[in-house]
Amino acid sequence: MFQVFVGFIPWIIYWSFSGLGLWTIAILGGMAAAGGVVAWRWLKRRDVKTMEIVTLGYFIFHAILTLGFGSSFLKTYGPIVNSLVLALMSVSTLAMKNPFTYQYAKEDWDKSYWNDPAFIRINEIITSVWAGIFTVNTLLGVLAVAIPAQKLIWAVIVPNVGVVAGIIFSSRFPAYYSRK
Repeated sequence: MFQVFVGFIPWIIYWSFSGLGLWTIAILGGMAAAGGVVAWRWLKRRDVKTMEIVTLGYFIFHAILTLGFGSSFLKTYGPIVNSLVLALMSVSTLAMKNPFTYQYAKEDWDKSYWNDPAFIRINEIITSVWAGIFTVNTLLGVLAVAIPAQKLIWAVIVPNVGVVAGIIFSSRFPAYYSRK
């Protein structure tokens, strides 16, 4: 479970600083953290995760668009685009039969479990839940952009409730499913 948290570190940095309006720190901090996570995984195991590559790509794009070209597009529509990127990443890993949570779970479980249908199914379900959370957060981002006076509620508070629920679900569901 800790490894999934590591994958979220760039986003946590970004969300923390962008929420304060510190865009340069948010973007460069997220990009540096994403680059650090990808480099660390590559040097440690010659293994990188889809979520981390997508995250690094997003922050490089964000830096070029926002800092390089001076565009305010992602500052304005970030509550939508950030969650949409994560939703598409989640759905695409399901479509590729390599759920992003499965990539992390393999680090915590013996190789003998990796091809077990239950192990794979558990991670398909957990990744599907995350895809749902990110999709709902995308829709909440639409509300945040449409109703700027309530941006804190729709872009920060409610989405973070979903993320916390996802973390709790991700940590408890495997034991529940295994008892079935």
